[in-house]
Amino acid sequence: DGSYDVFKYTLPADVVAAMTSMQVEAKASTDSRIYDLACDFTNPEGCGLPVGDDAYSVSFDGATDNGDGTYTLTFTVYVHGEHGLSHVSFSLPEGQTAGGLTGNYSTEGCD
Repeated sequence: DGSYDVFKYTLPADVVAAMTSMQVEAKASTDSRIYDLACDFTNPEGCGLPVGDDAYSVSFDGATDNGDGTYTLTFTVYVHGEHGLSHVSFSLPEGQTAGGLTGNYSTEGCD
């Protein structure tokens, strides 16, 4: 209740430039919800307000141009209810696959 998780993905710049939408599934116990994000995924400012409902919301927080032909995309998934997340799934563009875990993963509480 009031917590969030931050997720970061690094993808090729041409793939990110072609992205116009993404689906995000948030799940806790038997409650599963899918949210659609539509925005400019190359924007360093993100998409603005989160998309969601009384249980969860998802925001695209912005893109970082890594200067090597890739962007790192940052997303936050907020939990508004009493259940913690059991998993979150992000749709990836066709031909892109998730690799091993790299970088930092953190779960933090928010006010």
